[in-house]
Amino acid sequence: RWRYNWAVLSPLGLRFGDSAVAEANATLAARAAGQPRSDSDCWHATGVLATAAPAGELLPMPLRGCGWALCNTPTIAFMVSSALHHPTCTRRIVFGQWLNQTHLAGVTWCNRGASAEGDGPSTAVVAASYIGALVTAIPIAVGGGKLSQRSPLLKPFARFAPYPAVALANFLGSACMRSSDATRGVPVADPADGQPLGLSRAAGERAVRDTCVTRLLMPVGNFLIVPAVVWLYTAARRIRQPSLATQVAVTAAVFSVWLPTAASFYPPVGSLALDEIEPHLRSEAEARARRAGRVVSPSVEYERGV
Repeated sequence: RWRYNWAVLSPLGLRFGDSAVAEANATLAARAAGQPRSDSDCWHATGVLATAAPAGELLPMPLRGCGWALCNTPTIAFMVSSALHHPTCTRRIVFGQWLNQTHLAGVTWCNRGASAEGDGPSTAVVAASYIGALVTAIPIAVGGGKLSQRSPLLKPFARFAPYPAVALANFLGSACMRSSDATRGVPVADPADGQPLGLSRAAGERAVRDTCVTRLLMPVGNFLIVPAVVWLYTAARRIRQPSLATQVAVTAAVFSVWLPTAASFYPPVGSLALDEIEPHLRSEAEARARRAGRVVSPSVEYERGV
């Protein structure tokens, strides 16, 4: 799981440019037209597009999944530093949360996986998710920062104050963004032949739940691990605060490794027991197995999504 997510989310994917995307599109188009192309070339082309051009066109670096960590590092470093040195500054908190959620909304929109049939979240859904995330994150962040200064027992935890706000905003934003998957369902397939059976709301609810849990885990690296590492560094060096370069370097390193780690908490392809899906889909799976003269698969598979 980690290797797959590292391939998609690693900053190394920022090296792909227009020529790499054009070559990848040409390779897959040639394979689809029946021209000989090796499996390794096709897998490489698929990886290039998944990393830098999910819709076939090259995305700007800050809006790629592989650019999420490095391009958002200055914002994260600013938020962590503000939480430690200016925990009650409302302007800093609002500005940091706005930058973070704006970048997240941009990455989500550009990597939403919309198809020719119009699947994927609409502009209205993305806008509602963005506004909801801001409305959720800013009050919690402001309240957490002020609360941490009211008690000597809470002051050492001020450095971690942004986490609850960002985590809850991520959770609610993801739930809103993927709401249609829970209500309409997501495609499920028989693992025996890979053929789709139809849309399953049970699988959709599971996919949305797993994605929301992943979104709770993603800020752990930035707002729990990074402040802890910086605190240990300053304690070991016996200095009051690290340099800006150190803060940015620690944030970039932790974020780059933690992002694919959090995404790997659940597999990209989920599995659901046959008796947990809708009766008509279960009947279809059983009928196909009888026609093929094989044993009915005990489960179905679905794409979890991001």
